[in-house]
Amino acid sequence: MSLQPQVGDAAEERSAFFIGAADSDDVSAEEDHHQLILQKANALASENCLKEAIDWFSVAMRYGPVRPEQLSTLADCILRNFKRKAAAQEALSDQSPDSCGDDVFDCPNCHSFLGEAVTIACGHSYCRRCLQRRLLSKCKLCNEAVKGEQKANVILCGLLDKWFPEERKKSKTLCEVDELCKRKRYQEAVSLATDVIHSGKCCNHNRTHSYSKQRLTKAKTCRSVANDLLDPNDLECSLCMRLFYEPVTTPCGHTSAKTVWNVAWTTHPQCPLCKESLKEYLACRKYVVTTVLDTLIKQYLSQEYAERTKTHLEETRELSDLTKNVPIFVCTMAYPTVPCPLHVFEPRYRLMIRRCMDTGTRQFGMCINDPQKGFVDYGCMLIIRSVHFLPDGRSVVDTIGGKRFRVLSRGMKDGYSTADIEHLEDTRVRAIMTIYCYPQSIVTHKIAFIFKFSQCESDCRIN
Repeated sequence: MSLQPQVGDAAEERSAFFIGAADSDDVSAEEDHHQLILQKANALASENCLKEAIDWFSVAMRYGPVRPEQLSTLADCILRNFKRKAAAQEALSDQSPDSCGDDVFDCPNCHSFLGEAVTIACGHSYCRRCLQRRLLSKCKLCNEAVKGEQKANVILCGLLDKWFPEERKKSKTLCEVDELCKRKRYQEAVSLATDVIHSGKCCNHNRTHSYSKQRLTKAKTCRSVANDLLDPNDLECSLCMRLFYEPVTTPCGHTSAKTVWNVAWTTHPQCPLCKESLKEYLACRKYVVTTVLDTLIKQYLSQEYAERTKTHLEETRELSDLTKNVPIFVCTMAYPTVPCPLHVFEPRYRLMIRRCMDTGTRQFGMCINDPQKGFVDYGCMLIIRSVHFLPDGRSVVDTIGGKRFRVLSRGMKDGYSTADIEHLEDTRVRAIMTIYCYPQSIVTHKIAFIFKFSQCESDCRIN
């Protein structure tokens, strides 16, 4: 029996596992040269020179087989180049295509009209379609994780309805199409989408959130609000009845001024407008300004915003004065330099602690109760070192005693006591030892007596 066919079959079988296999004689003859070429190709691949590396691997395949494990460096090089290209495309998509910049009314993810705007925890607003389709796991502007479900921003949606009714209507129609698809009512969704397309009411919604080359070259129109549609009352807080200053939007979709929320949440951890529970939101203690509303106010109502800012600064300056209208906590006796931990649960004192933290003073007065005056004439300032807020609004406050004070006049503010005070200065102790007042002979006698007494005491302990 001849073994020659089996040898040929074995060679063919071996060559099937390699790329560009040649005859075994050629491989053995040029093995050294083949290894040098592979080393050169791997070195180029490790340096991210993809094109050159591919060329040298192609040359190596002409001289002998290239095993899969020998291509690992090339595979890593290809993967690195792919990631770099993807990152470059994403960075390009985040840049504005023309000089007018991204429109404040555009969704940061799909770059289409906001439509039904939803404000997430970081303060940035996105269209509901992007959030419902889960097209983003983190904010495109600040990289904060997007979690939880938020409702549409009531104030912002109302403004868009008034300022851009046609585009708002288009967005609502597209949301209806998405809802029909979600309910698997595909025929109705197709019918509605067809009607929208035929009537020319379809706006382009890019699911991939990146610009195409055609869109990069296309001029972009920036939206602007007509002067006759601007009304400061539309941007007025429904709780304090003043223009929004640092507007904060809760997960329920309602917006109010940041300082007003602190007052509203002192009694119940819920929205004062819709009564929805906000325990989880309050536990995070992260009240971020709604960027779109803040930008609109500064851009279109600059004069009103300047007046509102002036009023806010005057109120803050009044609360920051540590001699006039100082908040008084009527509870216990406090002493300078002595720690005084507090469990704050009464709504009036919750508000007081929040204001002390917001104004930056981090101080308030502590006095004991007086049945006739409300609190006594003397007390001690407490300095807040740390505050741990609980989900239900209570807080554990770590304080330490500061300066002593005397009450000049008493008052009330939002349920808690206030007072005009004057700080008491302690009499300085003279830095001269009393022993120096005695004559030298008496001092020497006293020192000798003390030394003799201590010596006798040590002898008694030894015995």
